[in-house]
Amino acid sequence: AALLLIAGLLGVSHIFRRRRHHHHAQHQHHAHEPRRIHPLDGERHLHNADAAMGELPLAKFPSLTNAFAKSEIVALYFAASWCPMSTPITEALDEAFSGKRNTLLYPDAMEAHDAAAEGRKPLSIVYVSSDGSEEEMTDYIRGGWQSVAYGSTERTELKKHFRVCAKRELAELGFERKFEIPTLMVLDGHTHGIISTNGVDDIREYGDKALTHWLGMQSLIRGLEDKYEGEALKNQAEPRIV
Repeated sequence: AALLLIAGLLGVSHIFRRRRHHHHAQHQHHAHEPRRIHPLDGERHLHNADAAMGELPLAKFPSLTNAFAKSEIVALYFAASWCPMSTPITEALDEAFSGKRNTLLYPDAMEAHDAAAEGRKPLSIVYVSSDGSEEEMTDYIRGGWQSVAYGSTERTELKKHFRVCAKRELAELGFERKFEIPTLMVLDGHTHGIISTNGVDDIREYGDKALTHWLGMQSLIRGLEDKYEGEALKNQAEPRIV
């Protein structure tokens, strides 16, 4: 049944992703930073047992606590100011969302107050930097972005968790990466599940409509999960004939 659920999620992903028609320049490989390392192994939104018990998968990262608590969608942006592939994505994110306080959860909204009373903002963008210094990171952050502190161990641990980093970081971090920079990891603010690992392509294709795309995927995936869980409970409740 679990395999059928995952297959269903992948099917929904294909239905909601139009055929990509990128310009050849967007797919040119840089010798120092190739675009894709491994094929995408599915846009996953796993509603695991830990989440069901209230232990959400990314609760171990305090830097993300308020973003998850106060946003429908949390987009982790792995990038660097020195990376030429990051620049157009950063500019596209800036154009699509910066200045839109009704859409984006700004850092000044991270102060302690009753998030439930105010409701969730549609989106948080959290920058996970691969910059060479804290100053470079600070200068690169756009209006409305949050960030994981440069000196925090969480910056490294998030890269290891999602297996995302720059090529120049591989020796230091010591893991086999699945995703290079830039990567935009799109997560459900409620369950911490992965809605898309292809947020970069979504921004290229949809621009400011990418958020609508992510919210639609979130709704459909939750519907599939609820259906699966309902069927599982029904099967458990039915008496077995021995």
